[in-house]
Amino acid sequence: MFFNGSLREACQAAFSPNLVQERRPILVYIHNDADQFKKKFCETMFNSSVIVSYLNMNYVVWSWAVDSDSQIYMLANIWKEMFSTQFIDKFSVKKGPLVIGIRQQFEYERDGLTISEYQFETFVKSNTLSRSEINANHKILSNELVIFKEKCDENEQNLSFNFVKKTRLCWDIILEIAQYLPLNDAISAFSIRIFFLLQNTQSKFQLSNPYDPFVKTILPKIKKEQIISLQSSEHRLHLGIEEDLLSKFRDVFSLSLHNLLLSYRMYTYKRMCPNLTHVSFSYDMEVEYKLFNELLDELKNKIKRFEIHCPGIFGNQTDVDSLKQMNKKMTSIQYFLLDIGHHSLTATNEHLQHNKPFVVFITSIGFISRMPCIRYIHLIIKNYDVEHFLDDDQWKIPVELCSSLQKIILQVLGNTFHRAWWINEVLEIQTTLRIIRPTINFQIYFS
Repeated sequence: MFFNGSLREACQAAFSPNLVQERRPILVYIHNDADQFKKKFCETMFNSSVIVSYLNMNYVVWSWAVDSDSQIYMLANIWKEMFSTQFIDKFSVKKGPLVIGIRQQFEYERDGLTISEYQFETFVKSNTLSRSEINANHKILSNELVIFKEKCDENEQNLSFNFVKKTRLCWDIILEIAQYLPLNDAISAFSIRIFFLLQNTQSKFQLSNPYDPFVKTILPKIKKEQIISLQSSEHRLHLGIEEDLLSKFRDVFSLSLHNLLLSYRMYTYKRMCPNLTHVSFSYDMEVEYKLFNELLDELKNKIKRFEIHCPGIFGNQTDVDSLKQMNKKMTSIQYFLLDIGHHSLTATNEHLQHNKPFVVFITSIGFISRMPCIRYIHLIIKNYDVEHFLDDDQWKIPVELCSSLQKIILQVLGNTFHRAWWINEVLEIQTTLRIIRPTINFQIYFS
């Protein structure tokens, strides 16, 4: 019943058959003869003819005894070699039997050979099911084995999918498409092979959700200079990745964070990505603009592009006036994008619906003077907000304060019957602004 060979050899035997139907998951049984649960567990598992028969037909079973520290040390090394991760702590190993399932995660070709990577899942620890923390009796254990086998069968079917044959697209075209997608999405769309194709061609790519278990598996195989852009939900990024992998992000120059509400955490990200030049913040809710003023405090060095994407920004005149009195830190931002047009959420804040505080915020001395190097201001707004932005007095401030400012763009979303009138208004504003600086461009376009 037990496989006679190393764990790697067991994996090769389990996953090497050409026919997907003949591939089987691995069941690892780790035991200690002095363990108080061993006898009881053996009666449940290995003295059951039903379970033994099922295992012989559907699994490759590999066993390892941990009766001494040297055996535990050897097992830890085997685990590190197979999974690039540390094994369960010694106390857990000695305390009781462990039953672990292994399935193939993905495969790829290297030097003409097919290489497989694996992932594991703990079934039983000290006679208790890991998933539900109840005692492992005959019926429950049988059910767990069937569930894991079904997951493995589905996984093997997915691995065998030949994307090129099914779509009739060559890999060159797939590679070109994949470079416009986050790596996670490219793998989901084109299979794991796209990862190794990108790797072999030294392509640069963006990575989203690096805390995802699958991404954490492939992250050690990625060269740090290939990751140039990172996207993440803020609260999970620095909590979900081991310290030794954070160095992979040192060449990242573009960072997108979702729902960052504590501006001081930007210090952590700047340390993690010291070469940042582009930052983007997106939110599911309306945000008080004092937060963005605080973010500017954190972005004073190196950052050239600053983006905000949210349903809207709200505040009051007191907040605007207070910005003028603050000891403000200058930034090196050259491009500022504010997108309140693409979000489907409708503004609910009373100030936000009338948008006056929002406009004052963008064009106020307190805010715009912090970007003395600004060259482009790009605002994406909904069609019913346009008139709030067609006051030439409010745009004189950034033109007067920012000597490098070249272009202000209003991008309007949604259909409108006032397009011709708004275009004329914008041309009049541009004429007024060019009295201050003849080269300034004030533009509006519709999408």
